[in-house]
Order: sequence, then C-alpha cells, then structure tokens
Amino acid sequence: MRAVFVAMAMAWGMVLRLFAQAPEDVGLRLGVGEVTTVRYTLDRLEKEVRKAPEARLAQAELQLHESLLTREEALDGVEFFGSAAVGRYKDLVDEDSIWYHTGGRFLGGLSYPLLGSRAQKEMAVLKAKASVEEKRLLEKETLRRTLLELRSAYIGYWSAMQKVELAEASLAHEEETEAMLWKRVEAGLLLASDAIDVESQFLRARRMLQKSRQAAARNLAALRTLTGDKLSPFVPYVPRLPVPAFRSPHFYTRALERDPMVALYRSRFAHALEGAKKGAYRVIESDVRLVGFVNPEFDTSRQGDGVEISFNIRLPLSWNRAVESQKRADAVAVQKALLALKKAGQERLMALQEAVRAFETAEENHRYALSRLQAAKSYLREMELAEGKTDRATPSALQTARYRYLLVAENYVDAYADRELAKARLLAWAEEDVKKEAVSRAPRSLTDPLLCVPASLPTVRKEGSLGLYVWRSGEVLESAERFLALCKERGVTRVLLSLDGEQVAALDERKFVQKLQGFVTRARKQGITVEALLGEPTWLLPKQRPKLMAILLRLNETPFAAVHLDIEPDQLSGEHSPQWLAEALLLTVEEAQRVSTKPVGLSLHPRYLDPEAVGMPLGRLLAELDLYEVAVMIYGLGPVETGRRIGALRKAYPSLPLTLAVSAERNMFANALPPANDDAWRQWLDGAREAVGRKGVAVLIQDYSHWARMEP
Repeated sequence: MRAVFVAMAMAWGMVLRLFAQAPEDVGLRLGVGEVTTVRYTLDRLEKEVRKAPEARLAQAELQLHESLLTREEALDGVEFFGSAAVGRYKDLVDEDSIWYHTGGRFLGGLSYPLLGSRAQKEMAVLKAKASVEEKRLLEKETLRRTLLELRSAYIGYWSAMQKVELAEASLAHEEETEAMLWKRVEAGLLLASDAIDVESQFLRARRMLQKSRQAAARNLAALRTLTGDKLSPFVPYVPRLPVPAFRSPHFYTRALERDPMVALYRSRFAHALEGAKKGAYRVIESDVRLVGFVNPEFDTSRQGDGVEISFNIRLPLSWNRAVESQKRADAVAVQKALLALKKAGQERLMALQEAVRAFETAEENHRYALSRLQAAKSYLREMELAEGKTDRATPSALQTARYRYLLVAENYVDAYADRELAKARLLAWAEEDVKKEAVSRAPRSLTDPLLCVPASLPTVRKEGSLGLYVWRSGEVLESAERFLALCKERGVTRVLLSLDGEQVAALDERKFVQKLQGFVTRARKQGITVEALLGEPTWLLPKQRPKLMAILLRLNETPFAAVHLDIEPDQLSGEHSPQWLAEALLLTVEEAQRVSTKPVGLSLHPRYLDPEAVGMPLGRLLAELDLYEVAVMIYGLGPVETGRRIGALRKAYPSLPLTLAVSAERNMFANALPPANDDAWRQWLDGAREAVGRKGVAVLIQDYSHWARMEP
C-alpha cells in the first residue's frame, strides 16, 4: 500500500514540478502516445496567415477589382468610332430625271466626352477606385480577423495540451489506487462512499483528458486551415502576447484611426463627397467629334470625302427636373454615408471598449486563479508531508487534495488562456503599437526561464559626449581623414551623417557602400560613432510616411550605429495645428522604431515637450518609446539660460534621455551669438553644463559646416 502511494506521490510530484519554477508554470507534453520534438512558435505560424482561405479569397477579390479599375481607366478619355454602309440610292437630279446608283459611306473618328458624358466617365472611374479601396480595406480587416483566429487556435491548442498533461498525470496510477482503496473498505478502514468518491474523481480526470484531446484536435485542424499547412501534432510554445498601451490617452483615437472598417466607411463618405462634386448636370450627355469620311460610288469612279468636327448633345426634355433630382440624390448619398460613418465609429468604439474591459477582467481572473493555485499547491504539499503522521492525512484525504489541485490547475490554465485571448483581441486593434519581438521571443514553455531579456542595444549616446550634425555629407566622405582628424582634435565622439536622396539610392551600389563602410571603420578606430541623420518634414504626412520607412529598411543593412530623425514639424505649422503635428511626430517615431533594427533618436524644439503648447503629453509618451536620445534644440541663448532650460526639462522628464542641441550658425540670431572659436565654444559649453548642475550633459552642435570654420 505504501508503495502505491509513493508511486502516486511521484506522479503528482511531476505535476507539481511543472509549477515549481514560477507560480504560473504549467508543463507541457503531447500525451498522445509517442513524444514529438516538432515545435512551432506562434510568430512562425503567423507568417503563413495569408494562406488562409478567407485571406486568399479577399486577395482575389482585390485583384478582381483592381482589374476592373484598370478597365474603367482605359475606357476613360478619347474614344475611336467608325461605321461602314453600302446601299442603292435614288437621287432626284431635276424635275424630270432620277439617278439610281450604288455607293457606300465609310467614316471614322475620335470622340471626347463633355459635360454629363465626361462626368459619367469620371464617376465610373471614381466608383472603381472606391471599390478597390474598399476591397483593400476589407482584405486588411480579413487578415486582422484571420490573425486573431490563428492566435486563438494556437492558444486553445496550448491550453488543451496543458490539460492533457495534467489529466494524464492524475490517471497515472488509477487502477492501483482504486484497488488499494477497496481493500481498505473491505478491512473496515474506509467508507465505501469515500472509495466511490475517489472513483468519480478519476472519471472526472478521464473526461477532462478526452475533452482536452478533442479540443487539441479541433484547434490543430483550425491551425492547418489558417496556415494552409499539413501540420502534425506539435509542442506549442507558451503564448506570451504583448499588451498594447491601452491606458494611453491616445489609444482609442489611434486604434479607431487605423481600424479598417472605420477607414472603409470614411472612404465611402469621401467618395460620396467626391461624387457630389461632379455636378448634377451629368444627365446631359455630350461629346465633341473629329470625323473623317469617304463616300465612293461603285457605278462610277466618282468619290466624295471630307473631314468635320461636330458637337453633339443629348438631354431629356425634363432635364431641369432631372438635374434637381440628381442634386437631391447626391445630397442624400452624402448624408447617408456620414450617418453610416458615425454609426460604424460608435460601434467600433464600443467593441474596443469591450475588448479593454474584457482584458481587465481576464487579468483579475488570472490573478485570482494564480492565488488559488498557490494555495492548492501548498495544501497538497502539506498533506503529502503529513501522510501517515496525522489522522487528517488519510489516503482518501490525500487523493482528494490531489484532485482539488487538478481542478485548480485546470482553472488556472483556462484563466491564463483567457488572458492571452483577451490580449489577442486587443492586439487586433493595436498591432502597430507593440514590438513584434514581444511575441516572437516567447519561451517554449512556462517551465522555461520567465525572464526574456531583449538583445542589448549598442551604446550610442554617452553623457558628456560631443557630437555634430553633418547635413552635407558628400564632402566629408571625400575628405574623411581631414574631417576625422579635426573631430578628434576638438573632442567630437559622435557624428550624425545625413544622406540625401542620391546617396540613399546609392545604397544599392557596392562602391558607395564600401566608401561608407570605410568611413565608419576609420571613425570607429578613432573612438567616433557614426549615426544616420534623416530630416524631411513631409514624412509626418500619412501618405509620405512610407518613404521614410523604405529608407529605414535600407539603412538596416548599413554600418550606422543608430538612426537620428530631425524632421522639423514646424515647417508644416502653416497647414496643421501643433497638436496634429505632435501626434504625427509620435506616430512617425513609433513606426520608425518598428521598422528600424537600429536604435532611434529624435531632435525637436522644446515647445513640443510642453503639454499646453501642443495639447498632449508628448514628452511622457516619447519616454515610453525607449528612444536612445531626444535632442532638444535650444538656440540663440546664453550658456546660463541654455543650461537652465535643459536642466528644467531633465527634471520634468527624468526617464527621457535628453541631449542638448545648440547651433554654431552665427547669422541665425540677433543676440547671444555663438562663440567664434573653439576655445570660446568649450567655455560656453562648460558654462551651460554648470548651469544644469552636472558636467555629464551630452551635446550636439548644429552643424559641421559652421563649426568647421571656427578658429582653433
């Protein structure tokens, strides 16, 4: 009897060890006979999501409507027409004679639509464009929904396999335990009802095993469908999805702005407005024609020909009523599209709010399940330690404690899975707001070390360092030795090297890349770090932002240590409000971080760190992005006032890596001109650093062309 309980204790000890490394640890194996070593991470399967039937169907639908748009664009504009006729004609020559002859009429020409005909052609193209835009947004929504389904299936598969593991451990010595208990009943040491109760516990575990295997098979089938792959049973990694910053003041705004369905209704509204602008006079059909014709006579050798230009018009007799009706129809269409947009926005906002509440509930439920798991584990260990030592730790009581632990562990797996599902639903709204590494670097199992340390970023900015903006980098690359010698002489340890459009294009050329690599290597040998410097205000505009991302992708393969953005949003201040510019800057930097594999830094005017000036806490939001540097451009002030201002910003944003950016352009300011020589500059910088109260303030000088002209 003792041996049986020892064996049971060993089996349950295995289950307990699944939780031993951390309170939330749950082990994993297939539990279907043979053991497999095949493993798939969640992000590995996510790469195949476009193979899902719905995704492929949406893509085919988009391609169909793109073809229809191409057709409508081809039908727009100038048209060719022609006709041919042959007949027997009778002409009255004079009062007494009639001329019978056989002839033909052949004509051809070009036609260009005008007025309503032109508007109808434009409307056909506009509708085709609107259809393509809708299908593109629906494809995006389909991919988002399919990705959510894939994540849900993966989480469900993991959850089912965890329960299989728990149930198999519980059933490891079912027959021996039941036989031992009934012997105790026969000996009068145990009530029959207690033995029957233990049997029901094993039946419950067996039911759990069967249902879990069924759930695993169902979710595996879903994964096969969603990835288009014949996946065999595999060992899933523990899903550890990231959590979007849903408590951010701009979370809802950004999520709805990027939501495909809201964008779809916004597109419909925009196209309705565009259609209304085409005018109600499209009921009047008209065109201008250039016609050439030939009229041969087959009975004779005579032939007539000519060229003509004609203006043609066709309109209904009640054209005024038709025009007014068209105006009303256009107005109603715009109003209908606006109402649909408002309704969709409200519904999507409610759905997003529900997703947030569901996650908060799942988070609390997970905490509760974890506390219960800890309590059940402690109680089971106490019972096992007290076995045979107290009257309370009877065999049936010990088995009941193990059964209780099984139920609590099952509940915990459900709570953990529910929390990950809630995260997945939140991610469907804010996939762009999180770093992909948070998903792809998840450990294989909860029994693995819980701490996932991200790869350390290279140290670029050091406190007390001195750096240079270099906007015209061509001459610097040509005279690298002289430039680097000057930097070393004046204590410069950082160079922000700008690339213009031609240089970015030249990144595909081996010769230019070798020159760039040589420059970076020589600089590194002299203790100088070289960073890429990019600056273009229009990159803040949503339609232009992809250009920046394309450049960042190309820079990922370059030897630059980091990427520094000096976008200067103030150059767009005449077109947009400060708050719009601040939000656009934040979105641009966030997207740049997702695309770039290098550390990302930023230069900006200090007013953007003033929440009242820009209508949002940009400084606090930037601090959450883990930028390697935020260079604050404080120009035209003396060293004491400059140091005071950068010091105040450091106190306001202690977690923001602030750098002082100053200008060497002497013609830029009416007062507080920068020093004229290098020694004076050093004294100026020392004064600014002393005003901050510390010597370790990193400084960037704008820019090399003015700084290089200083006297030694």
